[in-house]
Amino acid sequence: MQGVASSTGARTLEKAASLRSVISAIEIDAPVETIWRVLDDIPSYPQWNRSTRLTMDAKDPAAVLYGLTAVTRSGREQRWQLLGRIKTRRAPEELSWRVGVPGFLSLYSRFAISPTGAGSRVCFTTEIRGFIPLLFVRHFPRLLQAPMDETLDALKRRCQTAPARKKPVALVKKPRHGGPPRRR
Repeated sequence: MQGVASSTGARTLEKAASLRSVISAIEIDAPVETIWRVLDDIPSYPQWNRSTRLTMDAKDPAAVLYGLTAVTRSGREQRWQLLGRIKTRRAPEELSWRVGVPGFLSLYSRFAISPTGAGSRVCFTTEIRGFIPLLFVRHFPRLLQAPMDETLDALKRRCQTAPARKKPVALVKKPRHGGPPRRR
């Protein structure tokens, strides 16, 4: 097992013969329920999360589309979109989905939320399976680690930022235009 430490929490990479797992974790100063509300609201991901592009199908709420951008050695971006399904939606502790084509390339991603003394810990895991990852053993874990770390950093910012308060509106009587004159 190879581990990488960073300012956002423990980052580790595990390797096995036919399976690659990329794991990223972070501590967030927010209750589990707050984090769950943000993660469970998949349609709002684009508002706070530019790294994990996950969208839901309007007709089938269990169907998802996962967008992934790879950067080639020449610096050119290669974009992929993988179809899949929500696998687990257990409030307030776990959200997972599986995308891709089993046997060829499939990704199983999971957010696990657990309470800590001062807040919560979120663990984001992606298992990479299939024939293609065997051909590019080092490529997929490197490809996924940075977007997963960025997703957790964005989640932390979203959950720890208090919603903006609306300024109170002064009740001022608007002048009447037309109609009968006011009584005195």
